[in-house]
Amino acid sequence: MPIAPASNQDETKKRDGKAKAAGYMVALSGTLYTLTLSKTSCVYIDYRNGFWAAWRESHWNTDKQPSSVKIIAKATTFDYVLMKTKAYLDFIKKIKQ
Repeated sequence: MPIAPASNQDETKKRDGKAKAAGYMVALSGTLYTLTLSKTSCVYIDYRNGFWAAWRESHWNTDKQPSSVKIIAKATTFDYVLMKTKAYLDFIKKIKQ
């Protein structure tokens, strides 16, 4: 499993705090964060192969494979991906109103 770039535990705690403040649940400290949008959709932020990636998955019925996947952002910095994901979530909220 790839380890997110963190020179110390303080950076990991800051990342976890930023994710929690944005409404995410810490799935794997410093590496994986999840947010449930509805009973069929979730947003994930994950660190893989030197990049942070954010995407939304939708699952219908009890399928293990997602019925749709939308890549929200991919970058080398967590803050950028979190910012782009927040903008995406604001857009989704605006559409639902």
